[in-house]
Order: sequence, then structure tokens, then C-alpha cells
Amino acid sequence: MPLQFQEKPLLPLGNRRVMDWILQSAIPQVSQLLINVNKAAERYAEFGLPLISDSFSNDPGPLAGLHAAMLWSLTNHPGCTHVACFPGDVPWFDHDYVQRVLDLMRHERTQIGWLQTEQQHQPLFSVWDIRMEKLLALALERGHYSTMAFTRSHSNSLLVLAETKP
Repeated sequence: MPLQFQEKPLLPLGNRRVMDWILQSAIPQVSQLLINVNKAAERYAEFGLPLISDSFSNDPGPLAGLHAAMLWSLTNHPGCTHVACFPGDVPWFDHDYVQRVLDLMRHERTQIGWLQTEQQHQPLFSVWDIRMEKLLALALERGHYSTMAFTRSHSNSLLVLAETKP
């Protein structure tokens, strides 16, 4: 019997859903939160946040979602300088990670900031300079879909956390 696709953010975890835990920590960290969703968008409408879909077809993964967020922000949120990413399958993370990554990026003068927690790289916990939009679009057009490869090929800052503190 084939496995059935499940929306990880909508799975129950304790007395809530994974998405509820994510929103609790993510919303206070950004001026506008978006939900990147390519399947079952109607199931996310209840959260009352803008829903965006990838701007590239062929299911290219998280980079396409980041690109879609950049395009939406450039159009709908004038003055936006950075886009933060929160993976949809990690319910608990630091409540101040975005600010800490931004501070590190400014100090090191980089375009992308990301995390390492407990000896594990977390490239989807990241902050991106919105001016990366055209470079990101070019990479996606050329079929380069690896978040880690893209991040490492541009100026980046790695914030190493000994442990997460939700």
C-alpha cells in the first residue's frame, strides 16, 4: 500500500497542531508572516495569514518558497529588507532566532544567515537579504534546488546554538 501524503504542519502534537506551535514562536519575530503552501491551501486558510505558492513549477523545494516570499514581500511590504524562513515541520525553536541571525549578518556583512543546533545544520531556519531575489530566481531557473548549496555559495553567517530554547 503506498504511503499517503500528509501535511506535517497540520499533524497533532500534544494538545495542538505542529503549525500552532510554529505560529506561536514565529509571529512575534517578523512584521508579516506568510504561509508557503503548494498543496491543500484551503486547509491553511483558517490561520488568517497570506498564502503564497511557489513561483517555479516542478516542485523545486524550499528555495522556491523563499523566492515566492521575496516576490510577495517586494510587492506587498515596501521597505522589507529581509525574509525569514521557519520550516513547517519543526514545532519548537528559539523565540529570538531571527533577531540573533540578523545581528550576526549585520556584524559579518553577509546576505544569508542560518542556524546550526546540536551539531546539526538547519538551513531552513534562515534569514535572507531580499536583494538575493534575482540570484535565487536565476539558480532556480537553472535547476539548482539545494538550499545548503545555494547558501554556502553566497556570503553567509552561521549562528551556532548549543541548544534551542523555545
